[in-house]
Amino acid sequence: MRELSEGRDGANLRTAAKALRYRMSHSRQPEPRSVTPDMRNQATGRF
Repeated sequence: MRELSEGRDGANLRTAAKALRYRMSHSRQPEPRSVTPDMRNQATGRF
């Protein structure tokens, strides 16, 4: 039960990040280079 120890926000953020990476890696469209770095920086800053 990591969700309870980390808090709901942290668990939801990590789940969203995993889903986003999975969706981008398995998507036929190329990954937008300009958008991804900002999103990664924001996610890293919150942790």
